[in-house]
Amino acid sequence: MKNHIAKTLTVLLMAAIACLPLSAAAQQTSAVPQSTQTAQSVKPSPSAAPSAQEDQPDVTPQPDATASENETAQENVLDQDAAQAALADESVLESDITSYVSLKRGDQSDAVRALQQRLSDLGYMPGPVDGIFGWGTYDSVRRFQLTLDLSQTGTADEALQQKLFAEDAPAFNRYVSVRKGQNTVRVKDMQQRLKDLGYPYVKVTGSFDGSTLKAVHLFQWDNGYEESSTMSSAQLQKLYGSAKSYTRYAALSKGDKGLRVELMQQRLKKLGYYEGKANGRYNQATKEAVSDFQTAAGLKATGKANAKTLRKLYGKKAPVKDDPVVPTPTPQPVPTPTPQPQ
Repeated sequence: MKNHIAKTLTVLLMAAIACLPLSAAAQQTSAVPQSTQTAQSVKPSPSAAPSAQEDQPDVTPQPDATASENETAQENVLDQDAAQAALADESVLESDITSYVSLKRGDQSDAVRALQQRLSDLGYMPGPVDGIFGWGTYDSVRRFQLTLDLSQTGTADEALQQKLFAEDAPAFNRYVSVRKGQNTVRVKDMQQRLKDLGYPYVKVTGSFDGSTLKAVHLFQWDNGYEESSTMSSAQLQKLYGSAKSYTRYAALSKGDKGLRVELMQQRLKKLGYYEGKANGRYNQATKEAVSDFQTAAGLKATGKANAKTLRKLYGKKAPVKDDPVVPTPTPQPVPTPTPQPQ
């Protein structure tokens, strides 16, 4: 738009400059002596004698210098008016383009479509570019607001759209770390991805709470990261990239630690095989409990919780330790009645 205005001004200035020689020529014409004007305007008659011509009075009408000057001034005023009118038109046009109407969830318009397209171009994932301001667009606007460190209202007001459509609007970075205690759309995105991969405990609320932390710990353990209350940039890249779906039956053995071990200990304790504290450490007591369970389940007692052992352990028919065996009653013979003599 600025380039267009500059081109328009250049054309107008060139037109004004082109008029200057004509005005100057007019002024020079008005300044020519009267005798010279008479000589130029009156042609001698071939039949008249030269002496007679010199004696005749000059009756040729003289140009009005004041009128010529007024015409030049009027031309300059018209040029100035044209330039101002063009600038006013450009100003109105630019105002129309840079003026935005506040948009919110539920709106449907071409302005929403333009908003969605811009968000999509910058990587904010608004969903389909259909002109309908739904939940996808709402979260997309929140991502942009979070990038600018603004309140995540989900409403695209005029000020926000001016920032969004600016040439230097920032692109979305999906891999900014998140940590427990935060309540942002980034947390919501992470929760949704964990849920899509099948991780338990997580609820898609946007709040990084204790339940979300459990899911995060499971993901970190599964992918070789140390469990922590923060999902780093590298972990998020893994989560949104090549992360595999969650499985409950990842093999465990002595020396392992973490939430998976803790969950296994809780299950062993519930079934009566483990009496210690569920502290997430696969120690000797945990190994012995696993061995006892394997024996009860008819498996080889190795003390290592492989996938087969864990399927039995978490199954509905997992054997409980020291289940009382109900003996099958021995059938008693029914005496045959002795026939009585007649």
